[in-house]
Amino acid sequence: MRRKRYFMAIACAVCLSIGHTAFSALPADDDEKAWADAEQQFIEYFKQLDPSLHYAEVRSNRLRNFLTDWRVMVRTDGHLVGRSNLFMLRRNGDVVDLGEAVWTGDADGKVFQVKRVNEFVEQRAIRVKTGDEAVEIAKLIEEIAGAADYVGFLKINSKDFTRFDKQFLAHHADSSSDSPDYKYTAVPVDTGWSVIVDYVGPPASIPAPPLYEIELNKNKEFVDLKRRTH
Repeated sequence: MRRKRYFMAIACAVCLSIGHTAFSALPADDDEKAWADAEQQFIEYFKQLDPSLHYAEVRSNRLRNFLTDWRVMVRTDGHLVGRSNLFMLRRNGDVVDLGEAVWTGDADGKVFQVKRVNEFVEQRAIRVKTGDEAVEIAKLIEEIAGAADYVGFLKINSKDFTRFDKQFLAHHADSSSDSPDYKYTAVPVDTGWSVIVDYVGPPASIPAPPLYEIELNKNKEFVDLKRRTH
């Protein structure tokens, strides 16, 4: 299975980033002191969950574009079922716990969601008026939901962040979101958009690509995303 690619900054306890919002009371985006203070508040929050303080911040251009006032923080000490591993840090120090970043299905196992990620993105009131914007929203959800999984992949395959094999990572750390081997196509529907993902690369054994159903409200703002296999 192909994993997700993100730009990463690994620091001290292993650190990484993302953001958005429209609150005038927040400091400017380049306010390093505000972010440093916010991270200290995150550290105090995180110590209550993990005294050993193993975390990372995940960054990418897409995350910065959509979420300028938030950063994506993940645990790096392994995934345990039922334990939170995905957090959003706001520039004013607020922390939003997005829980365990896994896609969960309905009773028939045909529709999957990462509900807390959907709810967080819904609160950003992001307008989706074109097919290209629908594709970007689908990729944004993929990227946030997959952040903890990618950091875990990177940790394992870099010998605990001590050895980085660029050739291996370039081959195995691609995501469908950014890989030329996958094509995303948005089709308008009554409730919003369907985003179809097709594999267009060389012959390979891969998981079936997803079909995303994006629901919008009357203002054409994102409300929900469901994943199906097509």
